[in-house]
Amino acid sequence: MTYQHVVDFALTFEGLREIPGPEHEAKIVAMFAELGHDWVTDDETAWCAAFVGYVLEKCGVRSTRALNARSYEDWGVEVDPDDIQPGDVVVRPRGTKAWQGHVEIVIERVGKKSIKTIGGNVSNSVKISTTPISRWTSIRRAGSRDVRVKLTVREVQTMLYDLGYYMVGRADGVVGNMTRAAILAFKEDNDLPLTTVIDVVFEEALLKAKPRKVSEARATGAPSGSRIAAASQAQIGLGFVGFVGTTATQVADSISQAQQAVEQVGEAADAAAEVLDHADAAWQIFGANGVLMSSLPWLAAAGFLAVAWFGYKALKARVEDHQSGKTP
Repeated sequence: MTYQHVVDFALTFEGLREIPGPEHEAKIVAMFAELGHDWVTDDETAWCAAFVGYVLEKCGVRSTRALNARSYEDWGVEVDPDDIQPGDVVVRPRGTKAWQGHVEIVIERVGKKSIKTIGGNVSNSVKISTTPISRWTSIRRAGSRDVRVKLTVREVQTMLYDLGYYMVGRADGVVGNMTRAAILAFKEDNDLPLTTVIDVVFEEALLKAKPRKVSEARATGAPSGSRIAAASQAQIGLGFVGFVGTTATQVADSISQAQQAVEQVGEAADAAAEVLDHADAAWQIFGANGVLMSSLPWLAAAGFLAVAWFGYKALKARVEDHQSGKTP
């Protein structure tokens, strides 16, 4: 398997070089930051490994993310010199110390014994070279587990929301102000460089992250100055007062009617025969309406109780959203 896309991307940097003096080439500095080494803010720090790592990561291949070239001696899988292909990585010692070395990316084979490569920090620039294969002590190729699929913006937004960074809002695939705020909050919580760039270090941290912790004060508190909470409380009060008032009125009416009934027992007995004679006709005319009319106050009481219940549910949801961090 070849990684020609890695070669093609690397070639776009040919000729990039350090800036002499106090200024620094921003593209070289960005390579360090992409790999999580934002503490490097100059272009004088050895950057051959930063160049290779940057190119690999931008092409969806996991690098060592280290700044020492010889970290690539154990990266990926070993390649036989007779099987060198574009996109392979070659390493050789350089300097007097065991950890010192140089790393480049293979462009193509030249004859049977040489290869053309591209590397950073070669005469302070990105440069193409042709060298004998024997000069390189290690030839490596990305293994299947090193190939990485970059997350889409929509995937990043969904993952941030699921982790508790609710300020990200709806997953719309657009890096707007809300998404930038969520990215910065995540990076701050995970001690990452505070930029809004969705880089490989951010992606790796996002894939491994646990849900955002909510402070104890927040988890047990209530929203302050919330219009929704105030409206819900007013709704609960209105419903409760209406329910109590309607019920009390009905109870008082029932007691009054009972007292009147006791007083009228004697009179009712005398008129019982006459009432029974007309009972069927009276029920036909007034019975159904009477039952309906007598039940209306109780229906009103039930309505007030429902108003209070839904107000309570709304208030409870608002408090839960506040305590979980979903809302301010």
